[in-house]
Amino acid sequence: MTEATSPDAATTKRDRRVAIAAVLVIAVLALVDFSVHFMLQDHRVTQLKTTLQSQYEQFFGAGAAPGEELDQAQYRIGVLDKSLSLIDTTDNKVLRTLSIFVRQLPPGTTVKVRELTVDGAVLLMEGETTSFDAVERVKQTLAASAQLTDVAVTETRVGAAPNQVVFRMTATVKPS
Repeated sequence: MTEATSPDAATTKRDRRVAIAAVLVIAVLALVDFSVHFMLQDHRVTQLKTTLQSQYEQFFGAGAAPGEELDQAQYRIGVLDKSLSLIDTTDNKVLRTLSIFVRQLPPGTTVKVRELTVDGAVLLMEGETTSFDAVERVKQTLAASAQLTDVAVTETRVGAAPNQVVFRMTATVKPS
């Protein structure tokens, strides 16, 4: 009897085939398991991205493309910071400048502001009042203020309506 025909050789050959089949089945199962885990993770990531995008849109508004959330958030926070800096009452802030200017206007004199520009601590105003004396009163009151400097009326003219005088004025708020 040769080794190939012996009963041990047949058993060994059969065992090898069973082992190879078992390895193939385990490999297929492992591949299926990996695929299922990968698809579940991909689905979970997609859900998280969708949730994140919806929360982002809820807080910052629609319009941001996916992947740009951080850039959009930083931009919007910068815009908010810039807007909030107007409220700050330190030197050269708009709210402080306007507050000082309005408190210095003479009581009893009606001034209609047509245009108002605030550039740091400098105010540029175009307004109208009832007479040239009222313009001079506003100028003198603002010039006498300890908080304002460089008060000047740059233009004064008669308006289109009766008892209307249009003027342009500049003033600078002193730093505190």
